[in-house]
Amino acid sequence: MKKVFILVIAATFVACSGGSDSADLSLLMAERDSLSTISQNVAKRIQEIDAQLAVLDSSRLLTAVTTVKISSESFVHSFESLGKVEADRSVNLLPETPGLIKRVLVQEGDRVSAGQVLIQLDHQVISSTLEEVKKSLSMATTLFEKQERLWNQGIGSEVQYLQAKTNKELLEQRVKTLLSQWNMAQIKAPFAGTVDDITAKTGEFASPGMPLARLISAGKATVTANIPESYALVVNKGQNVDLFFPTLNKTVEAKVIQVGEFINPDSRTFQVHITLPSGDFKPNMLAKVRIRDYEANNVLSIPTRLIQQNAKGENYVFVYRSVKKDIGLVERKQVELGTNNGNVTEIKSGLKEGEIIIDKGSRNVQEGQTVKNVVPQLP
Repeated sequence: MKKVFILVIAATFVACSGGSDSADLSLLMAERDSLSTISQNVAKRIQEIDAQLAVLDSSRLLTAVTTVKISSESFVHSFESLGKVEADRSVNLLPETPGLIKRVLVQEGDRVSAGQVLIQLDHQVISSTLEEVKKSLSMATTLFEKQERLWNQGIGSEVQYLQAKTNKELLEQRVKTLLSQWNMAQIKAPFAGTVDDITAKTGEFASPGMPLARLISAGKATVTANIPESYALVVNKGQNVDLFFPTLNKTVEAKVIQVGEFINPDSRTFQVHITLPSGDFKPNMLAKVRIRDYEANNVLSIPTRLIQQNAKGENYVFVYRSVKKDIGLVERKQVELGTNNGNVTEIKSGLKEGEIIIDKGSRNVQEGQTVKNVVPQLP
């Protein structure tokens, strides 16, 4: 009765003021605002009555919706980039001198130590020559030592002494050269690692520049990714990242160990190197690199799919206000959006913690509508 009385007074006030042509502009504005408030209160009360009637009238059909309660939580935004696994060191082993492949001493997958001989080329001629020169050097060394003793005693000529010395030194240099050539015929591991591939075959002729095997270091592998220039101030050394390997269907946490200082002018990207824990990772294996660029605590966020937009570009959601039992009213609230990570969007303003928003059915309701809140269904 009180609300009806207010309406009667308002109507009388409108009738009386309508005939006054000299009413002040400010009075008219105040009158309009008062009537607008009364109208809004009446509309709101009608909606509440309709909701209460819906509770009492079990035969009335209502739109069914599900709801989600808003709570504050941590919010993380990340972006993805493709990377690939790279060995700590990977080299192709090439012969420095031509020769027939005599022996292949390892197999693919073998672990080898630094300096270990992997492949031998035919060095028979060099070995024979080396033995002959060593014998000549032994004789020349003996003659030089005798000539030197005589020279120190003042016996013999200086020419004889210098000839013996020169002959010895030439043969020493000859031995060094032959030893170097002999070593070239031994294809050795430059570092400890794993033999990844062998193309050398016994009996084939090897020439300089021809790959015979590939060696991968036993050290930790890394993932290298090209990051867009726009994230240059976001990625830092020591930052934690997530690596997803589609081939292995596996995600591991890793750390950035190096951030490139050069922007590629063609792709507008810079390189990032990420350490990789031990595992079944192979060189050139693809990885999705997920890097966090924004983190915040105690943030209100809702599923992105629940956010709608009107013709003016304003973002809004539908809020559920319970009336009685499982019956409630729909309210539309405009929201200010923050960062979006695809599935979830940060809410800067417009909602409060604890409010209930409409989930399923949000596209089929409108403000002021009476709806029935049903148990949320699992997707």
